[in-house]
Amino acid sequence: MISVFLSLCVLISGVILSFSSGFVQIFRLSDGIKGMFFPDKSSSGEILPFGALCTNLAATLGTGNIIGVSVAVSSGGPGALFWMVVSAFFGMAVSYAEGVLGVKFRKADKKGRVCIGPFCYMEKAFGKRRNVFSKAYALFGMLSGIMGIGTVVQVSSAVSAVNDFFATGLNCNIPLVYGRYPLSGVVTGFVITIFCGLVIVGGAKRISSFSVCVVPVMSFVYIFFVLWVIFRYIGYLPRGLCLVIKGAFCPEAVTGGVVGSIWTSFATGVSKGVFSNEAGIGTGAISASCAMTDKAHRQGCVSMIATFTDTVIMCSLTGLAIVVTGAWQWEGVLPGMATSCAIIKGLPIAPVVTSLILTLGIVLFAFTSIVGWFFYSEKCLEYLFEGSYIAKNIYRILYVSAVFFGVFFTSEFAWNCADLFNTLMVIPNLSALILLKKYIIADCKK
Repeated sequence: MISVFLSLCVLISGVILSFSSGFVQIFRLSDGIKGMFFPDKSSSGEILPFGALCTNLAATLGTGNIIGVSVAVSSGGPGALFWMVVSAFFGMAVSYAEGVLGVKFRKADKKGRVCIGPFCYMEKAFGKRRNVFSKAYALFGMLSGIMGIGTVVQVSSAVSAVNDFFATGLNCNIPLVYGRYPLSGVVTGFVITIFCGLVIVGGAKRISSFSVCVVPVMSFVYIFFVLWVIFRYIGYLPRGLCLVIKGAFCPEAVTGGVVGSIWTSFATGVSKGVFSNEAGIGTGAISASCAMTDKAHRQGCVSMIATFTDTVIMCSLTGLAIVVTGAWQWEGVLPGMATSCAIIKGLPIAPVVTSLILTLGIVLFAFTSIVGWFFYSEKCLEYLFEGSYIAKNIYRILYVSAVFFGVFFTSEFAWNCADLFNTLMVIPNLSALILLKKYIIADCKK
């Protein structure tokens, strides 16, 4: 229920900001494309706007695009896909607001360091109480990175995918941890940990460079395979689209009573959509405010592209592949496995090869999310501890350790932590966006 409450808050805020901005997600999306490829020649910031976008996508393009969509369609019926896209449409207005305010209110602190992210606009929004809300947000951002969506959730999903592929793998005893764990999962966690450490030790610029190189290639390869499946079942596409629309408003007619209410379809779709694109959490403002630009409205438009790409494109195509192949209603298929089954059936390749490619894709998606979320949580730490070198190094050790030990946490624990910390981040962030609405509207007119 926590995730549903969080999602409804984001959706309502998105509706308010959409009407206030004159539906900026429709009329200003092209400005984001221009701002992405044609940055300001002389401006403040650490990374190029395209690098900021890729850093954002590195964090958001994760297991939610594969496993999350699979769970949404299997649990909420095809109609959940409709509500997922609706949440992304209004979430784009929230992402725009975060990008605008992130650039508009970034500033230098007493030691000359640039202070970025939602902390700055929270200070403006809450006035005398600014330290309480902004520091609480920074604390929850650190915890979410080290115990929730940043590490544990991603590693848990990646390890589950690898263990499923090596279903007959060996087991090994792990000292200090009770129980026996598949060797394939332990090795996967160790490898991800090593590579994460190599990337994040380089800071913002290395993370940006990594994201610019990996995210576009990873996204295009995944889209290619999913489109291949859809085109092979193109004759079923009209019926699939009808199921999505009809299932959104009359799910029991589509699922045969398995999903018995609009609320189930709506809540499932919206919550998975918000988890996937992370609009409203405030993390998008961190990457946006690092961008080399002095035009806040332009970077806000660039920020919208992340939500559009993540959910409207990636999640929609994944969901359609599941619907047109019928994988969402196959007997014996677990909710989180529908995407895998759809792609394995739809590609004219040996199932073991397809399964291997998909498993590697899930691991890579999880890895980029871990790296992207480190960037976010470290910025939270810098704000909270005023750039302390000792605190930063301790946190890096803890973060990398959490990546490995995430192998041994249950998925239920990981998701509960993610829901809790995300909600605690969303509440002050959305409150600040609404309170600063006049600045967002003013920038829309530029």
